Amino acid sequence: MHPYSIDSRERKTVPFYLSALAIALAWAFYSSMTALTINLPWWINAPSVLGFYEILFLLFENYGWKIEVLRVIGGIRTPNISGDWAGKIKSSFDSTEKDVTVKIAQTWTQMEVCLKTDGSTSRSNGAFFAGTPPSGPTLTYQYQNDPLPGTVQSMQIHYGTTKVLLAGDKFEGDYYSGRGRQNNGEILLRKKIRSDKNK
Repeated sequence: MHPYSIDSRERKTVPFYLSALAIALAWAFYSSMTALTINLPWWINAPSVLGFYEILFLLFENYGWKIEVLRVIGGIRTPNISGDWAGKIKSSFDSTEKDVTVKIAQTWTQMEVCLKTDGSTSRSNGAFFAGTPPSGPTLTYQYQNDPLPGTVQSMQIHYGTTKVLLAGDKFEGDYYSGRGRQNNGEILLRKKIRSDKNK
C-alpha cells in the first residue's frame, strides 16, 4: 500500500489526542506499579510514553478510525472505502464498455486501489481525498496499468489518473491515461455486499 492525503485537519489533531492519551496511560501504569509495590524484572521494560503511543497509533490506524463514535469525537472525515467494488468502464479508445472489479485496501493513512479487467490490471501509486463537498468526497488517484499475457500488442504498460465522486455505495467519475495510450473514459462502480460473494 502507499500513503494518501486528505484536506482535513485530522492528520494533525489525532496524533495530538493519541499523545495525550499515551502520557496518561504511561502515568497510570507507573502509578499502579508504584502503589502495588511491583518491581518488574530488569529484562522487562515498562511501556514508556512512546511505547503506549505506538500501540495506540497502530490500533487507530487499522481499526479505531472506522468506529463511528471515535469518528465523531475525533472529527474523522476520511471516507472508509475499503472492500470489493464492481462496475464498468467506457474507454474513448474503442467506445465499448468493459466489466471491471476493484479491490481497495485501506487504513487511516495507507491505501491501494487494484482494478482488474479481462485484459489488464492497474494499481494505484498515489491518492488524494478532496474533502466532503455537498455531493460527497472526491478521490483522485494515479495508477500504473499492466496488460495481462496474451492481450493485443496495442496494450502497453502505461500510467494514468482516475477521479471519482463517492456517493453512498457508488463511485462515478472519469480517467485518462498518459503518454503511450492517450485515451480517456468513464468509470462507474458499486460496492459489493457480502451476499454478492455467496452467489
